[in-house]
Amino acid sequence: MQSQSAEKSITAGYQHQHTSEWAAYKSHWQKAGISGLYRQCFVNTPRIFNSAAIQLTTLSIVGDWLKPIKTFSENPVLLTFCSALVSGTCVAIFMQPFDVISIRLYNQGTDSSGKGLLYRSYFDAYYKIFKIEGFFGLYKGVFSTWMRIGPHTVLCFCFYEQLERIYCLVVK
Repeated sequence: MQSQSAEKSITAGYQHQHTSEWAAYKSHWQKAGISGLYRQCFVNTPRIFNSAAIQLTTLSIVGDWLKPIKTFSENPVLLTFCSALVSGTCVAIFMQPFDVISIRLYNQGTDSSGKGLLYRSYFDAYYKIFKIEGFFGLYKGVFSTWMRIGPHTVLCFCFYEQLERIYCLVVK
């Protein structure tokens, strides 16, 4: 979904003139039908693939690395917490370039045929961001992403571990 800033003095980038979420849906539907609602949905595929692969891999590797340490082997919640925290940090670091590209593609203006005004494709967006803003341009907002995904990862895996423990107690 395309976003906009409510306060005009702090706006950045292209601002879509929608009065509400439903007005945006209606506008997209009227202009392009079902394809208008799903325009640019492909940009999330690499982001989700990357984040899931990094999250599960690092959780498993860090968990295996910490298990032999007595403190962690005696406290599975602490093991899960620390593994998930490292995993969430890795996800934030590796997912951020994909997030930046996705946001840029979602929020760019379009011409009358629905083509983006700034970027032609995913790789064009990556190239232009890297060329103009440099390597760190791909990492704008990484701290905010980490503050969101870190706690999310920790809570999800800690709750999952507790639910799994309860399930095993009930079934056995």
